[in-house]
Amino acid sequence: RGAWKTVCEVGFNAGHSAAFWLHKTDAHLMEFDIAMLPYSRGSRSFIEAVYPQRTTFFIGDSKHTMARYMHGVQNGTQPPCDLWFVDGAHHGSRVVLDFRHALATTSPAGWFLADDCNRRFLPVLKSFLQLVHLGRIFNWSKRWVNNGPPAGLVGWCVGQVNTSVPGLWYYDPNTTVSLPGAARAKRG
Repeated sequence: RGAWKTVCEVGFNAGHSAAFWLHKTDAHLMEFDIAMLPYSRGSRSFIEAVYPQRTTFFIGDSKHTMARYMHGVQNGTQPPCDLWFVDGAHHGSRVVLDFRHALATTSPAGWFLADDCNRRFLPVLKSFLQLVHLGRIFNWSKRWVNNGPPAGLVGWCVGQVNTSVPGLWYYDPNTTVSLPGAARAKRG
């Protein structure tokens, strides 16, 4: 955990995970958020006060802010992300965009985490598993927790980026991926 220089996150919300990434590390946090929730501004002020000079906020639609950041990484004006925590869009093509931009800005052998990676949010789960299937990510997710309806399987998908597979990833809805079983507590 201490080796991460740059942590990137989409979906600040109330800043809980932001505090986790910054606590007892020297990491700098690149935060992408739409900032529409009533408590987001106060939470941002708190994080900036507790961890001064260690956060950069990109406010707006991640479709645009993450794309600009991707171009910054590609032209050397922004640092690549040693760890990505994706907790942005949960439905449709927006999930794919967040994943694509995150992958394109991850440092070699960087870490890729997705929140709400479960059957309740199938686009998140399927996108992650497709990246595993294609060899773009080494899957480190070993446990799935079944909380029953309405949540179902909950938790994070955790992977490490495989930089030996070049190019951008494009989601193919026709690719078959194995979904974790609803009744299983472990996946191995």
